[in-house]
Amino acid sequence: MNKQKIFMIITIAIALVGVGSYFLLPDESAKNSLPTDIVFYYGDTCPHCKKVDEYVVQNNVQEKMPFVQKEVYNDEKNSAELAKIAEKCGMAADEVGVPFLWADQQCFVGDKDIIDYFSQKIETQQ
Repeated sequence: MNKQKIFMIITIAIALVGVGSYFLLPDESAKNSLPTDIVFYYGDTCPHCKKVDEYVVQNNVQEKMPFVQKEVYNDEKNSAELAKIAEKCGMAADEVGVPFLWADQQCFVGDKDIIDYFSQKIETQQ
Protein backbone atom coordinates (compact mmCIF):
# COMPACT_ATOMS: atom_id res chain seq x y z
CA MET A 1 0.00 0.00 0.00
CA ASN A 2 1.19 3.44 -0.72
CA LYS A 3 1.29 6.27 1.82
CA GLN A 4 -1.77 8.00 0.36
CA LYS A 5 -4.02 4.93 0.85
CA ILE A 6 -2.74 4.39 4.40
CA PHE A 7 -3.37 8.06 5.21
CA MET A 8 -6.91 7.81 3.77
CA ILE A 9 -7.69 4.63 5.77
CA ILE A 10 -6.42 6.22 9.00
CA THR A 11 -8.43 9.41 8.34
CA ILE A 12 -11.61 7.44 7.70
CA ALA A 13 -11.04 5.32 10.82
CA ILE A 14 -10.57 8.42 12.97
CA ALA A 15 -13.72 9.98 11.50
CA LEU A 16 -15.75 6.82 12.16
CA VAL A 17 -14.55 6.62 15.76
CA GLY A 18 -15.43 10.28 16.29
CA VAL A 19 -18.92 9.94 14.80
CA GLY A 20 -19.53 6.68 16.67
CA SER A 21 -18.48 8.25 19.96
CA TYR A 22 -20.87 11.15 19.40
CA PHE A 23 -23.84 8.81 19.06
CA LEU A 24 -22.85 6.12 21.55
CA LEU A 25 -21.53 8.07 24.54
CA PRO A 26 -24.14 9.46 26.93
CA ASP A 27 -24.88 13.15 26.67
CA GLU A 28 -23.80 14.62 30.02
CA SER A 29 -26.14 17.61 29.75
CA ALA A 30 -29.15 15.33 29.17
CA LYS A 31 -28.03 13.05 31.99
CA ASN A 32 -27.91 15.90 34.47
CA SER A 33 -31.00 17.76 33.30
CA LEU A 34 -34.19 17.89 35.32
CA PRO A 35 -37.72 18.51 34.10
CA THR A 36 -38.58 22.19 33.90
CA ASP A 37 -42.32 21.59 34.07
CA ILE A 38 -44.38 20.90 37.13
CA VAL A 39 -44.42 17.11 37.46
CA PHE A 40 -46.65 15.10 39.76
CA TYR A 41 -45.33 11.60 40.45
CA TYR A 42 -47.89 9.13 41.74
CA GLY A 43 -48.61 5.45 42.19
CA ASP A 44 -51.77 3.98 40.72
CA THR A 45 -52.81 2.37 44.04
CA CYS A 46 -51.45 5.06 46.38
CA PRO A 47 -54.21 6.39 48.70
CA HIS A 48 -52.37 9.66 49.39
CA CYS A 49 -51.97 10.20 45.65
CA LYS A 50 -55.73 9.79 45.28
CA LYS A 51 -56.24 12.60 47.83
CA VAL A 52 -54.12 14.91 45.68
CA ASP A 53 -56.01 13.80 42.58
CA GLU A 54 -59.36 14.53 44.26
CA TYR A 55 -58.16 18.01 45.19
CA VAL A 56 -56.92 18.61 41.63
CA VAL A 57 -60.26 17.56 40.14
CA GLN A 58 -62.44 19.45 42.65
CA ASN A 59 -60.45 22.67 42.21
CA ASN A 60 -59.80 22.47 38.45
CA VAL A 61 -56.07 22.73 39.12
CA GLN A 62 -55.08 21.38 35.68
CA GLU A 63 -56.99 24.22 34.00
CA LYS A 64 -55.43 26.88 36.24
CA MET A 65 -51.87 25.58 36.21
CA PRO A 66 -51.16 22.67 33.89
CA PHE A 67 -48.76 20.00 35.07
CA VAL A 68 -47.50 16.62 33.93
CA GLN A 69 -48.51 13.43 35.75
CA LYS A 70 -46.20 10.40 35.80
CA GLU A 71 -47.08 7.02 37.29
CA VAL A 72 -44.07 5.37 38.98
CA TYR A 73 -45.23 1.96 40.24
CA ASN A 74 -45.50 0.46 36.76
CA ASP A 75 -43.10 2.65 34.78
CA GLU A 76 -39.38 2.16 35.40
CA LYS A 77 -38.40 5.27 33.43
CA ASN A 78 -40.67 7.48 35.54
CA SER A 79 -39.44 5.80 38.71
CA ALA A 80 -35.80 6.41 37.76
CA GLU A 81 -36.58 10.04 36.93
CA LEU A 82 -38.23 10.48 40.33
CA ALA A 83 -35.18 8.99 42.08
CA LYS A 84 -32.88 11.38 40.21
CA ILE A 85 -34.95 14.39 41.20
CA ALA A 86 -35.17 13.25 44.82
CA GLU A 87 -31.37 13.06 44.98
CA LYS A 88 -31.14 16.65 43.69
CA CYS A 89 -33.33 17.65 46.64
CA GLY A 90 -31.04 15.83 49.09
CA MET A 91 -33.32 12.83 49.53
CA ALA A 92 -32.14 9.23 49.37
CA ALA A 93 -33.48 7.72 46.16
CA ASP A 94 -34.38 4.47 47.88
CA GLU A 95 -36.41 6.24 50.57
CA VAL A 96 -38.50 8.60 48.48
CA GLY A 97 -42.18 7.85 47.94
CA VAL A 98 -45.30 9.20 46.36
CA PRO A 99 -47.12 11.47 46.10
CA PHE A 100 -44.22 13.63 45.00
CA LEU A 101 -44.29 16.95 43.20
CA TRP A 102 -41.41 18.63 41.36
CA ALA A 103 -42.24 22.33 40.96
CA ASP A 104 -40.26 25.58 40.94
CA GLN A 105 -37.05 23.51 41.11
CA GLN A 106 -38.21 22.15 44.50
CA CYS A 107 -39.50 18.85 45.84
CA PHE A 108 -42.82 18.50 47.66
CA VAL A 109 -43.63 15.18 49.30
CA GLY A 110 -46.93 14.00 50.74
CA ASP A 111 -50.51 14.93 50.00
CA LYS A 112 -50.63 17.86 52.44
CA ASP A 113 -47.51 19.62 51.10
CA ILE A 114 -48.60 19.11 47.49
CA ILE A 115 -52.15 20.32 48.08
CA ASP A 116 -50.78 23.33 49.99
CA TYR A 117 -48.47 24.13 47.06
CA PHE A 118 -51.32 23.98 44.53
CA SER A 119 -53.59 26.00 46.81
CA GLN A 120 -51.04 28.77 47.31
CA LYS A 121 -50.20 28.95 43.60
CA ILE A 122 -53.85 29.14 42.60
CA GLU A 123 -54.54 31.88 45.18
CA THR A 124 -51.67 34.02 43.89
CA GLN A 125 -52.96 33.72 40.30
CA GLN A 126 -56.37 35.19 41.17
